[in-house]
Amino acid sequence: MNICGKIATFAKPRNVSGNPFRTHEQKTIPMKIVKQTELNLKQKEEIFELWNDEYPEKLANKTIVDFENYLSKLTEQNH
Repeated sequence: MNICGKIATFAKPRNVSGNPFRTHEQKTIPMKIVKQTELNLKQKEEIFELWNDEYPEKLANKTIVDFENYLSKLTEQNH
């Protein structure tokens, strides 16, 4: 084996225990994309929760009614 082969073998990524990383097959999950212009109450509630979990208090909506008011001001809504 030449020196390049030894360097390549030595340079393999290792985890904290020093063992080589195991590679996992990537799984493809089929996803159905649906476009709509209106949301039902359940969808609004789920988005409301996601929004408030993700954004800081300044951008959070205190109630679902506040969130609906925000949505109603948007033009050309697509979800």
